[in-house]
This record gives sequence, structure tokens and C-alpha cells, in this order.
Amino acid sequence: MNDKIQKQLITQANKYIEQFKDNFNVQLKYYHENVFPDLIRRATEAIKLAGKEYLDKRSQELIALGKRGWFVDYYMPASMPSTLAKDIDNHNIGKAESTLIEYYRDNIDSIKDNLCIKYPNRATVLEKAFTAHKNNQYELSIPALLIQADGICKELIGVQLYSRNNRIPKTANYVNSLDIISQSYLSPFSENLPISATERERNSNFNELNRHQILHGEISNYGTEINSLKSIYLLNYVAFALKEP
Repeated sequence: MNDKIQKQLITQANKYIEQFKDNFNVQLKYYHENVFPDLIRRATEAIKLAGKEYLDKRSQELIALGKRGWFVDYYMPASMPSTLAKDIDNHNIGKAESTLIEYYRDNIDSIKDNLCIKYPNRATVLEKAFTAHKNNQYELSIPALLIQADGICKELIGVQLYSRNNRIPKTANYVNSLDIISQSYLSPFSENLPISATERERNSNFNELNRHQILHGEISNYGTEINSLKSIYLLNYVAFALKEP
């Protein structure tokens, strides 16, 4: 092949390359301006929807537990609340509570230690409340634990844990001011739960843990290990899930 033909081929090849680059850049610009934004928007919407569905589901699970007087621990396995809520929905209350009791018994010492470290000004009362629980003196442990939960809630977010305003928990305003993930985790505090049920809401068959009945001496048969464990985990939930604004 002589030099002239070779140069012609190279020139023609370069021309095709430039045409390809121009076409590619045009196509890339089109995708960049029209296709990619739409794909990103759709992907973002799908992620948001999936995330919202997950958070809504988790909220309902936590509320289902709260309505039975149980609250989660930050260090629980991520799958445990869902498993417990399914048991409750399927009326396997005994199974769910057995799982919780076993978990809470195994972790009660670390919970007490963490509470005393975080709230040293309350350590004396907390130590005595947990000692009463360990000694099966549940009539003593439960009131002390419920009172401390209320006090810590007031200390952290400025409202009483069991109070309402126009039948809405005062804690709901705090929950609704948070990001959606925190709202999901704290969803029980945006609901009216048995722990704070009013006299009007407590029918003749009511037998859940209720702060008013206990602290105002309306009942005396509340002293059980389950109620004491529920009080411990309410306190733990308040102390570590709530944050100062």
C-alpha cells in the first residue's frame, strides 16, 4: 500500500471517528438531559416508597407491642420486633411474651448499669428499684420504675410521659417533629397506649399495666414479674430512645 492510499484511509478513518464522537455526544446529551433524570427520579421514588412501606410496617409492629405493654430494646436483633408483632397478630401472646421475658431476663443487668451511667443523679433510686425487682418485690419496683420513666421523659423533652392534650399524647408532638426514621422507632409514643389509658378507656375487662391505677392505689394485684419487666423496658425505651431537642 503506497503512502497516498494509506493517508487517505487514515483521513477517512479519522472522519468516521469524529462523526461517531459527535453522534455519541449528541446521544449522551439526550440521555443526560431526558433519560437519566427520569430514571433517577423513578429510582428515588421507588426507594422512598419501599422505605416508607418498611417504616410504616415497623411502626405498626412497635405499636402492636406497645399496646401489650412491651417496648423494644435498642440492642435487640433487628428481626425480633417483627417476629413478636406477628405472634401478637396471630394471637400467640404467650409465645411473644415468653420470648420477651427470656430476652429481658438475660439483659436486665446491662440495662440497669447503662441507666445508672447515663443518669447518675437517679442511680440510687434505680439501683433500689432493680434490687426490688430481683428480690421479687414487684409491688415496690413497678411504681418506682414508672415514676422514673415519667421523670426522665420530662427531663429530656419537657412533657410528662403519661399526659395528654385533647386526648392526644403530649409526646406525639415531639415524635411528629422528628425525621421519618425516628418517627417510626418512636411511633408508640404517638399513640394512646394502655399504660396511660384513662378511666373512660378502661373497661371492666381491662388488665394491662396502667400507671394511673397503680400510682393512685386503684388496684393492688399488679405485682407480677411481667409487669415489672414491662416497666423496666418502658423506662429503658424512654431513657435511650428520646433525645433532647
